[in-house]
Amino acid sequence: MQKLFMATVIAALLLTQSSLVLGGTLTGEVTYVGEPPQPAVLKAGTDQFCMQATKTRYAEDLVVSQAKGIQNVVVSLFRVTGKFEPPKEGGPVLDQVNCTYTPHVLAVLAGTTVNIRTSDPTLHNVHSHAKTNEEVNWAMPIKDMTLPYKTTGPEDILMSCDVHNWMSAYIIVLDNPYFAVTG
Repeated sequence: MQKLFMATVIAALLLTQSSLVLGGTLTGEVTYVGEPPQPAVLKAGTDQFCMQATKTRYAEDLVVSQAKGIQNVVVSLFRVTGKFEPPKEGGPVLDQVNCTYTPHVLAVLAGTTVNIRTSDPTLHNVHSHAKTNEEVNWAMPIKDMTLPYKTTGPEDILMSCDVHNWMSAYIIVLDNPYFAVTG
């Protein structure tokens, strides 16, 4: 199993629903100190489609820009009180594109339905390693196939593909809508 190099940065602000109505802006940077390790080249095994699709792709466990900004970090507020409703329609998409999950990190509000899709013309398998939310293990053999995955509570969920062991992503389920993913 891959080591999780994803950092979670939390702004520890004690806010109430009424104080959030006044609005505000939280800005910042998440940067890597020192020299980041070289990303690993993906090794696709024997699947011909994936071998071609990933030959110039790198692992996304730690993605650092030339300016040392770190991608895929979830920044969120916690201890925020209130009742928050997930989107009613058109939930976010976790897609399998060229034998990688896109995006690598997806943050959602608890109760959100994530549309898990495959854009690839090869067999994929979606395996959620959830403890609090539903654990699924679905075959997705058809290009453009989409399955709904309903989240229920806060949790960091590793998503993998049992057919292609290099494929992984994370669904970060949060209890309030005040979050962002660095990019």
